Amino acid sequence: MGYCYCIIKSNRYGFYSQLSDVSTVKKKTKGILFFVILAVIVVGAVIWLKWINRSRYIEAATDTLVRAVEVDALCYRFEVPLYAPADGKIEQLVADNTRVPANTVVAMVGSYPVYAERAGTVSWRYDGLEKLLIPGVIMVLKHDFLGDWDKPVKKVSSGDVVYKGDIVGKLVDNYSWYLIVYSNVSVYRNEKVQVEIGGKIYEGVVQEVLSDNRFSVVINYYDSDVAGYRVLRKIKLYKEPLRGVIIPQDLLIETDDGTYVKISYRNRERTQPVRVVGKWEDKVVVDGLPKGSLVVVSPAR
Repeated sequence: MGYCYCIIKSNRYGFYSQLSDVSTVKKKTKGILFFVILAVIVVGAVIWLKWINRSRYIEAATDTLVRAVEVDALCYRFEVPLYAPADGKIEQLVADNTRVPANTVVAMVGSYPVYAERAGTVSWRYDGLEKLLIPGVIMVLKHDFLGDWDKPVKKVSSGDVVYKGDIVGKLVDNYSWYLIVYSNVSVYRNEKVQVEIGGKIYEGVVQEVLSDNRFSVVINYYDSDVAGYRVLRKIKLYKEPLRGVIIPQDLLIETDDGTYVKISYRNRERTQPVRVVGKWEDKVVVDGLPKGSLVVVSPAR
């Protein structure tokens, strides 16, 4: 009987020991879990505070604001049509986009020569508008009628049959060509702009600012693609980029005394006078902010 009692007692102590071990593990687990939760709260608070600060401020870093807009345009050049002097097959003596001096024979129709009566670039492409697009017509052409001038470009090749008086090509001025641009973008006379057509960038200058959201641009550079340009849809026009600190325009404070921006500098918020470099759409570029300062987006809560 006593033997049995000892066994039961021994098992009871083992059971209590196991319970003690389990309790210790639970306490350790609770401690670890507590520290994990605390760490998550601290990290979350830090991230939240950084996010709050970031949402309140914009870093006053110098950057470049690209100003680009899609426009429609009409291209015109100083062009002289080349006419067939007789009926027959044409034999071209110079390649397309060849520059020639005045009084050069550029083609033959039978035994009759086709002359380039002035210096220029020969183009065997034409749309029939060469004589119609003169400055007096172009300057009054509104955007609503632009589609009427969107004619297919024709090309004459050696061996084609032509008839006397037909246009067989044109002579294009070597140096300058022009665009009438249709857009409400603000420009001024002699402003430098860039125009992107078919992936090519051309440097131009605003020649005249016209009525009805139009202005003319002169481009003093000619390449082989220009002869085929006429009505141009959704081409890119670039104004000169602005360099400075870019901020939303509604953060600009304009008063009779000057122009200001609210900033945080060395942990203190203040109103800083600035110089406006330029505006574009809903952004403004300013100069005069201290290095390392932050532009205040929203007031502290």
